[in-house]
Amino acid sequence: MEAAQSSGFMVGGEPLAVDLADTVVTVSQPPTDLLADKKASDRFWSLQAYRLPEPWRAPSLSDTRELRDAIRALLDAALSGAPFRAGALKVVNRVSGAVTTTLAAENDSGRLQKLEYWGAAQPADLALGAAARSAIELLSDPSGLDHLRRCANPNCSMLFVKGDARRVWCTPNICGNRTRVARHYLRHREPDLR
Repeated sequence: MEAAQSSGFMVGGEPLAVDLADTVVTVSQPPTDLLADKKASDRFWSLQAYRLPEPWRAPSLSDTRELRDAIRALLDAALSGAPFRAGALKVVNRVSGAVTTTLAAENDSGRLQKLEYWGAAQPADLALGAAARSAIELLSDPSGLDHLRRCANPNCSMLFVKGDARRVWCTPNICGNRTRVARHYLRHREPDLR
């Protein structure tokens, strides 16, 4: 999370689809796009490199935003109980379908080890495909969806997957801290002398 925040992103370390969806701040008008340019988009993908299949390359800004917007629409629909938009599903399925995976077994000192090989026409499709598959896995898993949350800070639109029963904020060091500071202020402010 620290690396993501120092690179200009609010949250990090969530499932890839959620991290990508969180690159737009929807509580501001107009929404704030944290992928303001190709450089920011490349920075996002570089932060995600540890979970992308080789030989991935950073996709174009427009392809990244198209997938991000589709994933965000699906996650928001899941949280609100609204129907999933057909167009958003079409984008996620198209991007996921551009990538193939093959499972193989390798003998590792008498024990079989599972390996997964990814293939795509373009290396940039690997990064996008990984994010699309992350969204499909999350949205099709009832237990995953049960843990998907929107930050409890009303001034925040970030999403997260709740792993701890007590977690209510997207980040304890930003939204959690802001909420605690506001509560402290309200408890200790001078009484109104009117």
